[in-house]
Amino acid sequence: MARTLVLILGTAMLVAPGAVPQSTQGGIDWASARRRMVDTQLEARDITDPAVLGAMARVPRHLFVPLEARPFAYEDRPLPIGLGQTISQPYIVAHMTEALRAGPGDVVLEIGTGSGYQAAVLAEIVREVLTIEIVPELAERARRTLNEAGYRNVQVRTGDGYRGWPERAPFGRIIVTAAPPEVPPALVNQLAVGGTMVLPVGVGLQEMTIVTKTADGVAQRRTFAVRFVPACLPNPPVGCVIVHKRELLARGHTSAPGYPHAEAMALQRLRVSPAGVLVYVTLEPCSFRGRTPSCAEALAAARVARVYVGMIDSDPRNQGRGIEILRAAGIDVEVGVLGADVEATLSQYLIQP
Repeated sequence: MARTLVLILGTAMLVAPGAVPQSTQGGIDWASARRRMVDTQLEARDITDPAVLGAMARVPRHLFVPLEARPFAYEDRPLPIGLGQTISQPYIVAHMTEALRAGPGDVVLEIGTGSGYQAAVLAEIVREVLTIEIVPELAERARRTLNEAGYRNVQVRTGDGYRGWPERAPFGRIIVTAAPPEVPPALVNQLAVGGTMVLPVGVGLQEMTIVTKTADGVAQRRTFAVRFVPACLPNPPVGCVIVHKRELLARGHTSAPGYPHAEAMALQRLRVSPAGVLVYVTLEPCSFRGRTPSCAEALAAARVARVYVGMIDSDPRNQGRGIEILRAAGIDVEVGVLGADVEATLSQYLIQP
């Protein structure tokens, strides 16, 4: 029997709907602030599900943001939570929760725990939330906040959520709160027939996407444009495509730290010899070995014919060294292809010289 699971990127922990005291702090009446948020930001727009509205009115959002941000916790905007991450604006949390259509008997899988707020909202509605967070500090903080808020039906795990939670699959519901460039195949495989997955998809400006799975296949429906934190951080969101005679042969994108970069993923997905192909990559291939091998060396070893690069990497370990490796291997390289567009998308994620 399929179970509904919300998986958030994080560490393991169990939490259930908790009774949170309706108190004031620093002169702010939090209960009134929540009610105002629901009235003006959710009901005034298009959120109609009573279960979602009730959950948003009960969860103490101010507990899930840093102390200095608490006076702004119920405003209609995302807020920084540290480590380059944010808590989504209330409307986005409500929209994704409503689109998921989860019920009291469900176990939901969420990818990207972040502050833990989305997990808490879901925990008010469903039987159990499984959440995965890739940043250990965020996972520990979310676990602690959820516990202090009284939730006992949330399990937080630290790790790469895009690999899912296979031992608990299939899941009737999956929610993803960080944006991958494409719908993760492992999560589609773990989605039950008849199930729903809600996630932002894309690089730069993304689209909120609702994935449904039937016996005949998988369908996707996009609702509106959004901007979420890329799922690959702290790595920049790089893309790569491999082409031969105007035919797209393979594509790849940067994954979570420790997993293949865009070029390595594209080469892995290639089903023909790489000799003589053209490679397009948004950022200079890395020249150094870290948790993964050098992408420049991998392209050189593959003996590709030509590499088109959007922009040079500002990381001091690179800064043209990846280009030098390719040219030393006899590979033609052209730099600056759609450079202005690439720089506009990637500059905020790169090391500034």
